[in-house]
Amino acid sequence: MKDVRRQDAKERKEAAPPRISGGDPDLEGMVAGPQPLNEWQVEGLAAFEAEDADEEEGAASATSDNS
Repeated sequence: MKDVRRQDAKERKEAAPPRISGGDPDLEGMVAGPQPLNEWQVEGLAAFEAEDADEEEGAASATSDNS
């Protein structure tokens, strides 16, 4: 039983494509550092910025009305 499994494993290893040396294939294409925002994060950020702009406009018009 063990011999059959060992032979199967050996055949799978021999038939597998050669491994790429020098790195982990799971990490291929990954870039270190800050990552770009997801679409939902961009939309949320835009909504917050719009709210802040509205508040600043309201505050600016209120201070100019009081002068």
